[in-house]
Amino acid sequence: MSSMNIQLMTLVDTLNERPIAFNKHYVDLGCGITGALMLSQLVYWTKKTNNANGWIYKTGVEWTEETGLTRREQETARNKLKELGFITEHKHGVPCKVFFKVEYEVLYQALINLAQEKPCAKRTNKNAQNSQSSLHETDKQVCTKAPNCDGGIRQTNTEITTENTTEITTDIKSVRHTRKKQPAKFSFENELMKLGANERYTSEFMEVRKAKRAVDSETAFKRFISEQQKSGKSLDEVLELCIVNSWKSFNASWNQPPAAKQQPEAPKRRFGNHFIDQQPKPMRDVGGYHE
Repeated sequence: MSSMNIQLMTLVDTLNERPIAFNKHYVDLGCGITGALMLSQLVYWTKKTNNANGWIYKTGVEWTEETGLTRREQETARNKLKELGFITEHKHGVPCKVFFKVEYEVLYQALINLAQEKPCAKRTNKNAQNSQSSLHETDKQVCTKAPNCDGGIRQTNTEITTENTTEITTDIKSVRHTRKKQPAKFSFENELMKLGANERYTSEFMEVRKAKRAVDSETAFKRFISEQQKSGKSLDEVLELCIVNSWKSFNASWNQPPAAKQQPEAPKRRFGNHFIDQQPKPMRDVGGYHE
């Protein structure tokens, strides 16, 4: 063996010393090739980290050296993994460093769901391989169809596809039914209209509230109606008052006429055993009095 061949073999052996792990099942989870490659590496390094919470740190250069992914491919893979909920990122330090954490609970559940969806497909592929082996052994050109999961009556591709589609549709419907219905958003304006308020008054009043930055909550509405009922005025009358005075709300006390002011009593002074008014009284004409 020439020295050149020995050097080449040594070089090849050196390049093969650090192969990286790649889990094909991550591709089936929707991660894509680049996402599956990055997730495989994150799972590998997470098991070797000393961080109690499972955080690991890698630079973009290190990702390129390990996986060959470019910066754009790294960003695409990270965004996809975050979208699927398989990883969490945390930026920390100066200069800023990106730390990664694998969300194993989400990842394991996705793998369990994938395993439950594909037992039939695995057995079908195995039967297909056995059928191909039999063809090679007997050297017979026979066209066969893949059997079903139970090994009984053979099914066509159309039948299998129909069954899978039906199962998926059923699962989606069951998930939709289990979702909680979101409560309808409260509308201050609609509630006023339900009580028979004038449409124009209601619209102008809502403009006043908007300009005043009032909160259109159910609590504010109930307080407004309570004060309107206390005032004894109709809803339209109260709305008109609010529009004219640019009030964002209403209080029954604002509608009361001002109380008449009472004249204060003149102070009194003591004169002997009696009190007399300190303010002098006007003089009277005694008529015909002369000195």
